[in-house]
This record gives sequence, structure tokens and C-alpha cells, in this order.
Amino acid sequence: MSIEHIPAYCITRDDIPQRVACAQALQQHIPQLEIIPAIIGAQINKTQLTHYLHHGLLDRKSISFAPVGEIGCYLSHITVLRTFLGGDSAHCIVFEDDIRLLPNFCSLFNQAWDHRPTRWDLLYLYAKKEQKEYAITLPNNSFFLGATNTWLAMGYIVNRSGAEKIIRHAVPMNAHPIDAHFVRLVKHKRLSAFIVTADLAQHTDNIQSAHLNSTIQQTPFVNTLFYWQSIYRWLYPFYFYSIAIPYKLLTRQWGDFAKYGRRTFFARKRKVQ
Repeated sequence: MSIEHIPAYCITRDDIPQRVACAQALQQHIPQLEIIPAIIGAQINKTQLTHYLHHGLLDRKSISFAPVGEIGCYLSHITVLRTFLGGDSAHCIVFEDDIRLLPNFCSLFNQAWDHRPTRWDLLYLYAKKEQKEYAITLPNNSFFLGATNTWLAMGYIVNRSGAEKIIRHAVPMNAHPIDAHFVRLVKHKRLSAFIVTADLAQHTDNIQSAHLNSTIQQTPFVNTLFYWQSIYRWLYPFYFYSIAIPYKLLTRQWGDFAKYGRRTFFARKRKVQ
């Protein structure tokens, strides 16, 4: 089987023309690739949020602590995997819109595909150089490396067994991005993952200007906001027990404090629109 017979999907922000162009460029190598509109975390409304909570995709922890960009990225990947499992194909390829395939991608992929490990669930089509250096060398197979700590999900191929394991063990989100779930499953030996040794693709961070970087997962303003919120979250217990309680007791305002003071920063400031 060659790459032309494997269904492929690319998750992209369809509201950003540059990202759509990057996704369409992948179709030059993989004509059967289907472009999937990404779920934009910042645009999830209250009705949709209730739907995701009711169906177990998200939990309260994710809503409170996970950046909205990571929530959208996670939901997009889970949606694609469920779409794949809804069909009858044995494998599928998943891309994000911040990857560019090299000109010889198809030939190198087909060559590696013929030498894939016997038992596998997920094959990373892209990994950083340092991640490959710390990967596990396989005996009698120079086309693949054993994945250990690959924090990227911008290009991978998964079989039905792997997709089912991800859906089973990575839902709900539990405030972790999708690539963190992959790493956790590999670490606990619930997912058998490998990295293609050959350089098949490049990350657009390394080859294009900043305005073309993926916005599926990274939203600088939101990430900065949540960074300071996380610091506040760790400092809040100190404030609560060392300052707020003594002050309220001394000023005899405990009744109002008991009603409002115990609400966390997130419950007060983050309201789902």
C-alpha cells in the first residue's frame, strides 16, 4: 500500500487564508487529503461547551485551567480520529496546518512504510532533531526510531487500534494538550509509537515568517494571560489563609467573605460566553 491509498486529513484555521493555503499545499503531495476546519477554542460558546461537557470530551479542570487554544486543538484532533473510526479504513494520516512536506516526501514515505514495525499504533512523520537523538534505536530497522518524548502532533499516521486507544485513554481532556496525551500513553506502554528516521517535513516556524505560524494551538495573548493566571493560582492559597481570613475576621466581614471570598480567580474572571 502506498500513500495514495491512505486517507489523510489536515486540521486548519479556515478563517485565515494563509493557513488554508498551507493546507492546500499539502494536497500537491497527497491529492486525497481532506481539509478539516479547526475547532477554535476562543470561539466556543456556552451551548457548545455544555455539549462537550455532556459528551465527556471536556471536564471542569480543562475549562478552568487549559488555554483555549489547546482546548480547540485537542477537540480538533479527537474529532478527526472519531471521523476516521467512523469509516472502514485501516490507517489515516493527520496533519496540522503548520507543517510543510519536503519535495521527496512521497518516495521517502513509501520506502519507510514498507519497513514499518510489525506492531505499532502511531507513527510520527515529523520530530525535532533533539527528539530523534533521544529516541530508541530499533534493531535491524534503520527507517524508524522508538518514540519516547515526542511533544508534537503536527504530522502522524495512526491505525484503528491506535485511534481507539487514544479515544479510550485521552478523553476527557484533563487539561492536557493532545501531544501530552500521546507522550503519556507511550510512557505507560498503552500506545506503541515510532518516529520516521528520514526527514519528511519541516515546521513552518523554521521556514516562514511569524504571521504564518499556526494559530490552532498557540494564541500568544491567551497563553500569556493564562501564564499569569497560573502564577495567581499558586499564590492564592497564601493570600487566602495568611491575609484574607485574618482581615475578614478582624473586621467582622466573614459573612460576605464566606459567600464571595472562596471563589477562585478563574471562577470570578473566566465566564464562558
